[in-house]
Amino acid sequence: MSFKKRLIIAVLCITVLIGGCSAEKQQEAEEIPVPYSAQQMALVALSAFREAEQVYTDTIWRVAAGEGGETYEKRYLQRLKTFFIEMTAMDRMAEQREVKLSDGEKKRLEDAADRFYEDSVRQEPKLNGLDQEGTRALFLSYGLALKCKREIMAARDVEVSQSEAKVIRIQQIAVDNTEDAEQIHLRAMEGADFYLLAKTYAKGRPVDLKVGRGELPEEVETAVFNLEDGAVSDVIESDGHLYIVKIVDSFDEAATEIRRQSMQAERAKKRIGEALRRFLLEKRIEMDGGDWKRVEQLIGRGYQGEDFFEAAGRAMGDERIQGGGS
Repeated sequence: MSFKKRLIIAVLCITVLIGGCSAEKQQEAEEIPVPYSAQQMALVALSAFREAEQVYTDTIWRVAAGEGGETYEKRYLQRLKTFFIEMTAMDRMAEQREVKLSDGEKKRLEDAADRFYEDSVRQEPKLNGLDQEGTRALFLSYGLALKCKREIMAARDVEVSQSEAKVIRIQQIAVDNTEDAEQIHLRAMEGADFYLLAKTYAKGRPVDLKVGRGELPEEVETAVFNLEDGAVSDVIESDGHLYIVKIVDSFDEAATEIRRQSMQAERAKKRIGEALRRFLLEKRIEMDGGDWKRVEQLIGRGYQGEDFFEAAGRAMGDERIQGGGS
């Protein structure tokens, strides 16, 4: 699995903890402590750091990633801190929604945690103090958060249809005067090679395009999205230009599916963010500063254990959880 996909898993949801809630509401909110020990959080952090280094080497941590000379390491640690706060919120949301792990899911997570403890935790000096039960608790908490996330994503209004995601392939010529537009249209209707016409008249503008709904000027989209393969549009006026479009493929199935999945992931991401914002209007998740300082002190090189997110995700039957923020 790529590092980008793993980050989608690692950063469970959109960061909404500050901007999504007013200061007044946050003052009134019930305070909930993050329930994870420094060693539990260090396990996740060590795993995430190792994964990043396998892709980018340890030079990534010194790269400037923000204003004022902030390093990527500092920003990444903040993202991980946010992850634990949001995982706490997702577990509490699961309780509210009566989302529970099945006996089979618990068994798979506990078995995965036991293997992980033996292979990756027991011999790791930085995780001294994290026992088998603590490892199980972490796996179960993450698994419940994933299940709650799936429940939110499963809502019907998250689904994207092929019609919404439809991608077509076109050849497009845009000109600025009526005489050229009419000449192009006439020659195209007589069977002239459309691409050669474009080379003559397009003047450096893109000709071959793959487009979905919302990516063309409104008048052009309305005119061309219902045309069949090989059809040539009428002259279309939009945004001060005149367009003539030939339909190369009125339904690019592969591109449509890629776009559908992308749109659905973005919609799910938005829905999860909205659910978190609503939750955080009434609850405030607090991280113990001392525990997090210990996590930062424990972070270092040399962890050789398995990837936490892959092990827990595999136990839940899904290694590629979509909709998280990156």
